[in-house]
Amino acid sequence: MMFLILLEYDVKSLQDIFIPCCIRRFLTSFLFFNIQWNQRKAEAPYEICSLGARREPSVWLRSNHILTRDANMIEVSITYRLNHCPSNKQEFPHCKNRLYLYVRQSNESPNADPREKGNFQMIRSPLPATGQNFKTIQLSITRSKAAEGIYLAFHDRGACVLLKSVQLSYNKCGVLAKGGMIIFPETVAPASSSQKIIQREGRCKDKNSINKTNLIGQCLSSGKWQVSASAKCFCRPGYAFKAGKCEGIVFNTLFHVL
Repeated sequence: MMFLILLEYDVKSLQDIFIPCCIRRFLTSFLFFNIQWNQRKAEAPYEICSLGARREPSVWLRSNHILTRDANMIEVSITYRLNHCPSNKQEFPHCKNRLYLYVRQSNESPNADPREKGNFQMIRSPLPATGQNFKTIQLSITRSKAAEGIYLAFHDRGACVLLKSVQLSYNKCGVLAKGGMIIFPETVAPASSSQKIIQREGRCKDKNSINKTNLIGQCLSSGKWQVSASAKCFCRPGYAFKAGKCEGIVFNTLFHVL
């Protein structure tokens, strides 16, 4: 018997997490609630264990539609625990040491049923057993420009697994580069280094600084700006670089009474 399990998820506010090199904008975080799988709040929101099945199980866990916005490459992070099968194979003939992960890139659709052949595609080799410890794996999905979003689906065929979290994100090159002196427009990172080069022209951050050459930066797939060594901002005459900005020079002058 097969079940289509719809997964509720919590959409976090889209707050940019700023680090010196880049911005990683989170699309959503999944929080799993009890629907058909057993719930274990202390360890992981979802659990399924099909060791005693009389025939090979086929149980699906599918997400709601996830908008992928302007992403080029979607990073997926999965934290889970998958037990090894018992040594007695005759007693547990359908036990599996793996969990299968599928994806569908499309607009939101009421027909996104992973049980229908061809609706979803496996996106990597099955998730392997981890023993008694949780493990986090990361994988990348190149976004289809023809689709507004994606669905994710997990297919259990006899595993004993705790699914803790699923998180999707994508990279953006942030606004600051070159020691915080050059400002670039926030730019979505390319899917890979082989994709068309994304270049942007920047400007000096400090109003009391100037540039002598064009400030050209290349946005990398990692979310970092690659800026040429010649791209620099200089303080205007009468100003000196101090504490990350151009400050006016104070001249101490002594007057002699004649």
